[in-house]
Amino acid sequence: NVPQKTLVVASAGHSPMVLFRAGTGQCELVNPAGIALGFDKGPVFDEAVREQAIQLRAGDRAVLYTRGVIEAADGQHQPFGAERLYRWVQANARLSSRDFVRGLLHELDRHRGGADQESDITIVTNDTVENFDTWSGGRDIVTNDEVWNIACYANGTTADTTAVTVEG
Repeated sequence: NVPQKTLVVASAGHSPMVLFRAGTGQCELVNPAGIALGFDKGPVFDEAVREQAIQLRAGDRAVLYTRGVIEAADGQHQPFGAERLYRWVQANARLSSRDFVRGLLHELDRHRGGADQESDITIVTNDTVENFDTWSGGRDIVTNDEVWNIACYANGTTADTTAVTVEG
């Protein structure tokens, strides 16, 4: 809900969303209750999955990712790990979304060295910026006094913008 600056999150067996709070400089994990997709197609799934509304403020960054990010292993089979990801997000949250995704991919490549990537990597992030009133070449979604800067990485390519529907 852009006018109210809220993001509603649900989880169907995914890794927790990392939410960097600009006001405190700390990361929070957002992981509402849920069961994995495909376990049930009916009332059990509907009852198990919970939504959680998150109030966003200027500079807050949400990061969604697949397990391939934290499972990316080096030559000694040591994974990148969730704690390292959380520290990296905290240290780099103030980058633009595009630079954030590129920087995280670079850090994952550096960690892996020459080791193969065993699992897919998908990263979706957004950064809320207030008082921004121009369209910037398709990189940002602008509504009223707020811009949602979104970048997505999937299957080896980086895109400036993901498909997003903003309802007012």
